[in-house]
Amino acid sequence: MAKGIVRCSYTNERGTLDVVPIDHVVNLTLAAGYRLGSGSDDKKDMKVYNCSSTENPLV
Repeated sequence: MAKGIVRCSYTNERGTLDVVPIDHVVNLTLAAGYRLGSGSDDKKDMKVYNCSSTENPLV
């Protein structure tokens, strides 16, 4: 992870590290941009997109 740039991280020992692969984030960003740009959505409502993972947290 982090290609050697992040050598250490100070965290809480009881905390859970939740990692989301970057390709999931990019896919969500592209899909949200396409949906917004296609004009198929109702413009009155604010859209909120969330990309998170709860299936495989690293403990």
